[in-house]
Amino acid sequence: MNPNVKTLEQYSPIRQQQLAEYHAEQARMEELKRVPTAPVTVVPVNTQIATIRKLLNECTALNVASLNLGGGQAQTSVDNNLDYKLNELYQLIKDVREVKKFSGKLIS
Repeated sequence: MNPNVKTLEQYSPIRQQQLAEYHAEQARMEELKRVPTAPVTVVPVNTQIATIRKLLNECTALNVASLNLGGGQAQTSVDNNLDYKLNELYQLIKDVREVKKFSGKLIS
């Protein structure tokens, strides 16, 4: 029998050792890819509703200002700010309704 050829009984522990090393290496690689979790701040619904009311007042003021301006750069600036505030208002209302499942009256 050739001394360089291993039997199944000799090969099995070597293969088990190789597999253990492979799994350990894979675990180390997965650990490097894992992103540490950051603490999440939970904003109460009442605070979000107060923010919605504040944003609605700001949007109303910007809309009135937009109607009173005759055009030009000031008009464009107000319109861009109004678009931003309306988008922020929409996202906040969507979050309160869909994520927080708030079914009460948002605006009184």
